[in-house]
Amino acid sequence: MSAESSRPFSCHFSLRDVNKWLFRAACAAQQDERIPVVYRPNDLLRLSEKSQRVQVMFDRIAERYDLMNRLLSARQDVRWRKALVAKLPVQTDRQGILFDIACGTGDVMLEVARRRQDYAELRGYDISFEMLRRGESRPD
Repeated sequence: MSAESSRPFSCHFSLRDVNKWLFRAACAAQQDERIPVVYRPNDLLRLSEKSQRVQVMFDRIAERYDLMNRLLSARQDVRWRKALVAKLPVQTDRQGILFDIACGTGDVMLEVARRRQDYAELRGYDISFEMLRRGESRPD
């Protein structure tokens, strides 16, 4: 995102960072028997192969994603997003950073930017470059 951009959030992509985060979360979960482990560290290679297929799929549908989301959910996605944003913790010191993992075209971050001013920074991460590009070029 360029410095002169008027976007209220930034979008980033780093599969390596996401893999590291998932790996650490899985390792921590394995230490705590109360947490069911759904992501195992030995799945990193398979995740990478699957990630490539997922990236290609979302890159292909990025242009139509928002419209299809509205139509297929009968606009319920708008209500879900508003409910999610309403449940976010209040950042009284305005120092909080909101991370949206798998942000797609940035719908959640746009909703946060519209309705909340208590987060210092909004960051979106997605595996699909086209979804991020689409999100940064949205007129709303």
